[in-house]
Amino acid sequence: MGTPDLQLPDVRRGHLPARPAPPLRARYLKLALTVAHSCLGPDRRERFVEEPKPSAVERIPYTTDDGWQCFLFRCPPPPGAPGEPVMLVHGLGLNRLSLDYSREGLLGLLHAWGFDVYLLEHRGDASAFPPRRPASFDADTIAAQDLPAAIQTVLDRTGHRQVGFVGHGFGGQLLYIHLAQDPYAPVFAAACLGSAVRFPSPGGAARAAGMVSRLLPGGLGLPTRQLMRLLSPSARSDAGFGNHASTGGINGPVLRGMLNHGVEDLRGGLVRQVTRWVSTGVLCDKDDRIDYLEALRGHSLPLLVVASTGDAVCEPEAALRVLDYMGDSGKRSLVLAEPCGHLDLVQGRVASTATGPAVATWLDTHRRRAW
Repeated sequence: MGTPDLQLPDVRRGHLPARPAPPLRARYLKLALTVAHSCLGPDRRERFVEEPKPSAVERIPYTTDDGWQCFLFRCPPPPGAPGEPVMLVHGLGLNRLSLDYSREGLLGLLHAWGFDVYLLEHRGDASAFPPRRPASFDADTIAAQDLPAAIQTVLDRTGHRQVGFVGHGFGGQLLYIHLAQDPYAPVFAAACLGSAVRFPSPGGAARAAGMVSRLLPGGLGLPTRQLMRLLSPSARSDAGFGNHASTGGINGPVLRGMLNHGVEDLRGGLVRQVTRWVSTGVLCDKDDRIDYLEALRGHSLPLLVVASTGDAVCEPEAALRVLDYMGDSGKRSLVLAEPCGHLDLVQGRVASTATGPAVATWLDTHRRRAW
């Protein structure tokens, strides 16, 4: 049985509920991080964090067949626009704010092109309500349960036959898994950004991480949200963050804000499945019985694959291999000339000047298939 219906507030922009005051501990932590930022780097005179300015103004619940209640966040099209629905799905360990933090990002471009945009949050997000006795879950579960329930909710609301799909990293991998599970999924075109389907041979550290992940209970996870908050003062406008998140294409206060607000903890079931992908080199199911890439062979979905040589999370070859398996009805690749990190694909300068226009143009080419 699913959870009882929730009385949700009207969250249109004019009636947003007041944001609750952060607990005292959180305020002390933010103060400590601000002080740490002021002591680090040449851009220490910047504000520490620019708070999110999301474009989504409506929260829409959807319920899965196994009883989870999750949410879509909608950014309606401009008045008079065609309004074909497009679903945006965030990456691993991130949440919807990674795609909707500021106007300089992917969502803003799709809105400007007249699409009706829906940001997906699934059972891996903190906003989701589990059933009374939730089982552990993994990528297979999200692709089989959450994606079809969310897509059907969008189609029921809009009256369209199909949706567009944009996945960042893990979001694109969820689409590949879902298409392998259901070849007739109602998707008119898709764009996957930095979504690996093959993985290089793991080193000793990756093998050790795989062994640890197999011991991790499915209901527990990794406290990545708190870790990113503690590391966020080191993110800089000129140098980005780490060797894979950003290479400097995102404004410092926005990048530090994303690390504070746009990150989610990783559940144990997801960690185990992803480490299995890395250890086997294959995008497979949790039991390593199905190679999802092989299951996609000949699929007719129009697909755009975007990658960057600067993305240490997903090298171009790891993402582009999917095009060798897809059918000939429509496929295209874009390897960015400017090396950029994984987050740069969806937020900041590169997103507004390169990936965003490419994705919007691709979906615009196929938008009539939505009707």
